[in-house]
Amino acid sequence: MSFDEEWAELRAEAAAKQTATMQLNSFQAGDGPSGAKEKVKITGAELRRRAGKADIVRGDSRDADNKTMTETEQVGPSLKGFASRSAFEVFVKRWNAQN
Repeated sequence: MSFDEEWAELRAEAAAKQTATMQLNSFQAGDGPSGAKEKVKITGAELRRRAGKADIVRGDSRDADNKTMTETEQVGPSLKGFASRSAFEVFVKRWNAQN
């Protein structure tokens, strides 16, 4: 195969891949790591264990939000004389209003 033929083939493949389409991944029955034969078994103990982890994640998210907003609230005052200062003040006000 000549360089020109190979180049034309590569360009055709690249053009075919650039079409605007959507492709969904899927598994056929029996495919995947667990296969279709296994059943999901959920116990009360498992639900309680996972609920406890959800409480930890909720607390961590709250703490991260509080720390971030503490820092963000300092941005507005530091922009004295800039037009964007009011945008930070509006953001902080609206963010705090949603809680």
